[in-house]
Amino acid sequence: CLKMLDLFQTNIDCDGADSLAAGLSNNLTLKQLSLSGNSIGDEGIDNLVSCLPNCRKLEELDLSANGAFSEVGLRSLTNAFRTGSNLKHLILRDNALGDRELMALAEGMTNCHSMTNLDLSRNDSITAAGLKALLRAGRSSLKELELWGIRIGDDGARIIADELVGNDTMERLYFCPSFAQIQSEGWSAFSRLLCDSSSVNNTYDSNHTISNICGQHSYGAPNTTRFHIFLNSHFPSKEAATLKILIHHRDIDVMPFFRWRLMFLPLVVDWFERATPCYEAIFRTIPREDILHSSDMSALHGFFLGGPDDYQSRQLSAVYKFVRNMPMLAIGREEEQG
Repeated sequence: CLKMLDLFQTNIDCDGADSLAAGLSNNLTLKQLSLSGNSIGDEGIDNLVSCLPNCRKLEELDLSANGAFSEVGLRSLTNAFRTGSNLKHLILRDNALGDRELMALAEGMTNCHSMTNLDLSRNDSITAAGLKALLRAGRSSLKELELWGIRIGDDGARIIADELVGNDTMERLYFCPSFAQIQSEGWSAFSRLLCDSSSVNNTYDSNHTISNICGQHSYGAPNTTRFHIFLNSHFPSKEAATLKILIHHRDIDVMPFFRWRLMFLPLVVDWFERATPCYEAIFRTIPREDILHSSDMSALHGFFLGGPDDYQSRQLSAVYKFVRNMPMLAIGREEEQG
């Protein structure tokens, strides 16, 4: 049974796509179809789409380097998404796509909950506007997005970071750091996405699922950004969130929780106890000398200068804040009774 069909550079045009669609109309086993390096065009996509609903097991479709597709062709392609497609990996690299084509694709992706991997590399007319529409449409399913050979710039980086706030499905975002022309402003946006240290709540609500930004081992990203990516990739999301809070918030403000009175005290103690394995794991996993010798990771130095005794003192400090403010709770009760 046919599971993979590779027709790379076989001179297939729109008529060839029509014949191919006829041949695949009753195929129930095909999982991968590569039509890279041909000249299918918009009409060819329209012909091909007619067979996709019957290819129920098709998971990967490669349409890269087919000259150019317009928004008409992309809209035809998205029609297949609305018919129960099982497509998981779509490759559209090097097809002269721009924002209008990307927005047409985004319209169809709102109905495609199976697609996890999308490759848009070498479509250098794509800008921040197109990426915004795409990420907004695909936030429920996309796990990997490839943007090699696209000048994302700081505007694009900021848009990507903003759209990924609250997104717990995206895991890998690939682009070439030098070609993408991302400067300090763009990297700052990614840094806030991964760990917003402005408050404990914002740190907790940061992204803890993205395990790769820009390529292998996230080379090219600033060291602090790579460190937070490391946490995401080596720890479950809840543990990554706990570690980020421990690292960036030495003195956790417990005052906002006094409205629950002493009921919150056991929760504070329990949180520190559950966080202990995370604390121990980070010192086993990362040589702290590497952090302390890196001048651009100074924000992390305070945490890595500490040790087990320091952690215990932090726990006792949080409990002490409750003990110290217990008279305030008692006065509050007396005022309520009076």
